[in-house]
Amino acid sequence: MRNFIKQFPFLRNFLLRIRHHFWQIRTKKNLDVYLPAHTSHKLQVGSGQNILPGWFNTDYFPREEVFFLDVTKTFPIASNAFDYIFTEHHIEHISYKEAVFMLKECARILKPGGVIRITTPDLKSTLANYLDDRTINDDVLEGTKSYIRSGFHNAVNYIPVDDYMKAHLVNDTFMNYEHRFIYDFESMKRVLQRAGFTNIKDCGQKGSEQAAFQNIETHTSPGDRYFTLAVEAEKL
Repeated sequence: MRNFIKQFPFLRNFLLRIRHHFWQIRTKKNLDVYLPAHTSHKLQVGSGQNILPGWFNTDYFPREEVFFLDVTKTFPIASNAFDYIFTEHHIEHISYKEAVFMLKECARILKPGGVIRITTPDLKSTLANYLDDRTINDDVLEGTKSYIRSGFHNAVNYIPVDDYMKAHLVNDTFMNYEHRFIYDFESMKRVLQRAGFTNIKDCGQKGSEQAAFQNIETHTSPGDRYFTLAVEAEKL
């Protein structure tokens, strides 16, 4: 049946809109339960497999404890509803234009003084490693070799890699996993400023000073931390 539907894009899109409609109804119903039940309102965008207790977990692919949210559309959430937003290695999977829209919606639904934390592959550290191997230590290098081999092996648009090469790391960052845009701090800061955020901080490779953001990330290996940009910002 799926193969049959794929032959007719109009039918596929029509059925997808119906599915999204019912998923969004489910999101709204569960949000109406979540908000009055919690004093601190925390939204995770792009949850993947990381289901956080006490958070309202959302993703484009909903599951039992994860609710549907298409970040390219207006969020079905009232303004000034949340204290915190967390999104881990998600924003690189949408286009720059879509990210601008998403962050404006994040600013809208955050309370004044609310904080967002964004982690995403770091353009600067990726290119620094390509230009100079001395920028990373042996632990980071070994971890990088491991995930490059597995990542390319599982990617349909690449021949499996038997050994680590710096060019593979750069291409993996830009082209694998359906990545659409890779940020450095300056580009992320500009998008956040235009969305209405202030007090924008490059958190480097360390964790957050905000209690709500501590011990919730999944990209925590030395290699993950080295190649990850972590930014926090406050709603005006």
